[in-house]
Amino acid sequence: MAGDQAVPRTRITPLVREVRSVAPDTIVRNVKRLLEGESPTASIVVTHDDRPIGQVVGYELDHQLSTEFGRSLYWLRPVAYVMNDDPLVVDSDTPLEEVARAAMARHDDQLYHDIIVVGDGKLLGTVSVQQLLSAFAKAEGVLEIAGTVCHEMNQPLQIIQGYAEYALREKKGLDACAAEALQTISQEVDRITQITQRLQRITSFETRDYVPGSRIIDLHEASE
Repeated sequence: MAGDQAVPRTRITPLVREVRSVAPDTIVRNVKRLLEGESPTASIVVTHDDRPIGQVVGYELDHQLSTEFGRSLYWLRPVAYVMNDDPLVVDSDTPLEEVARAAMARHDDQLYHDIIVVGDGKLLGTVSVQQLLSAFAKAEGVLEIAGTVCHEMNQPLQIIQGYAEYALREKKGLDACAAEALQTISQEVDRITQITQRLQRITSFETRDYVPGSRIIDLHEASE
């Protein structure tokens, strides 16, 4: 990780989870029923042609309905009357850092609303603030560990390379097999050095399946 990089730029895509959606003319009574038994912060996205136009959060709907005339005013009205018509909507390719910044910049009463994620403008799902902050901290930690490992590996790699190059220059008492082995060692050390240099420059990464139940950083998809 480069010295001036403070945070990773991993994309939001892996955090997206499915969310229920309704049309804007769905009556409030039916939306309330969909939210029954869910967490107070659970949300439903209001869509038109699969594109998000609003959001209803459980505890906010409960508050609106609990006012003196709330139920009589809204119970049989379209959900468009009670939805938040300006939720945070981000594209699936948006870096984690940008999403976190936008989420934390929202007004206090929307600070913990789920973030709506779209692809080509159409609803893909949502990401909770808790998920977002947890993934952000994890990604930042991964890059810090990678930078530390690279730093610790550099000196022994340089020593190995130095001895291999010295032995190849001298070549006294070396048979063909030993010389070939030293040449291979020198080439592989160069390869490892290139990998560590690339790791230190990473600002964004994705993971891929490695073995069942385990994932690793995909260096080919990493961004510098």
